[in-house]
Amino acid sequence: MNFFIYWLPKGVHVFEYALRVSHAGVFSNGISTIQCMYAPEFAAHTQGFTVTVK
Repeated sequence: MNFFIYWLPKGVHVFEYALRVSHAGVFSNGISTIQCMYAPEFAAHTQGFTVTVK
């Protein structure tokens, strides 16, 4: 998923969006990264985690 944001103030932000599960199993999402298009030295990332669908 790509989000294009014109302006983002300093602080903690949570991005949420709905998804529909179609298969059971154990899945790993990897990391999420945010980076400024015009100043790539401004970036942040999250840790990866595992999702278990029964």
